[in-house]
Amino acid sequence: MATWTAMNGTNEKYSLASTAIFDQISAIESTGTEFDFTVTFDSINADWASIFTSVLPASGASAATSFGNSETDLLHISSNADADQRAEKRADAEIQAFGGLTWTHVTMNGSKGPLADVELRRAIGHAVNRGLISESVNTPVGVDATTQGSFIFMPGQKGYEDNVGDAIGYDVANTELDTDKRIVIADEINTVLAAYVPIIPIVPLPNVYAVKSGLVNHRATQWRTHPQHSTEDGTGT
Repeated sequence: MATWTAMNGTNEKYSLASTAIFDQISAIESTGTEFDFTVTFDSINADWASIFTSVLPASGASAATSFGNSETDLLHISSNADADQRAEKRADAEIQAFGGLTWTHVTMNGSKGPLADVELRRAIGHAVNRGLISESVNTPVGVDATTQGSFIFMPGQKGYEDNVGDAIGYDVANTELDTDKRIVIADEINTVLAAYVPIIPIVPLPNVYAVKSGLVNHRATQWRTHPQHSTEDGTGT
């Protein structure tokens, strides 16, 4: 209930990036216990399940603080290093990490302007140090610094191959464009880059959860589990 009222746009105390899905809920009713409830939507939405990845505590405290105080038993950490540190301090909890289904990216519109030049777009791709970005995002939460190498599959899925590294892997020399040409177009790029968005995969975002000892996140068995947080059978339980 606290999550719904905070995210549906009715409470002016919250500045929201989006109220999507939450604003389509017409009622939330308890079905007998504090952990079971029925949610009724006033319209059909294929993404309805996505809002149940985390629940805010009724006290209004941050999810990480509430988990650290043993008010809740599950915390979605993702790449939040602060949340990870808070969860690590809880004696009766453990961190479970497994591959997710989303990845960050840089987008460019190659339909017009300087970015219509595929060599320029490739040069920009070679200039992005994806490994360093991945390390800065994933390492603080105990996850391998892995770069996303496919537009279709995720690391850990059957069929995944790195088809991106050779094509637009990080290259300090950036030889697709000579130095003089890069200097000539630099100013123009600065003024139009934000308006042009082909996708360059950067970092696969892991699903990292802190859970009360004894609970099992069964989804973790479907994907790679970071060795620091896994058991001998690799399930992360």
